[in-house]
Amino acid sequence: MNNKGGTLESKKIRIIGGGGGRKSKLSIKEQIILTLVYLRHLTTFQLVCI
Repeated sequence: MNNKGGTLESKKIRIIGGGGGRKSKLSIKEQIILTLVYLRHLTTFQLVCI
């Protein structure tokens, strides 16, 4: 039964191609820094109950 669902998915016609999303404006280094800053502020806000 699992195989049947897989064959139906492979026969679908995609309207939007895979990998068609927006390109990243931030470098990998900037993304990591942004994530770390976000996580730092998230825990601070959780302690303050905002």
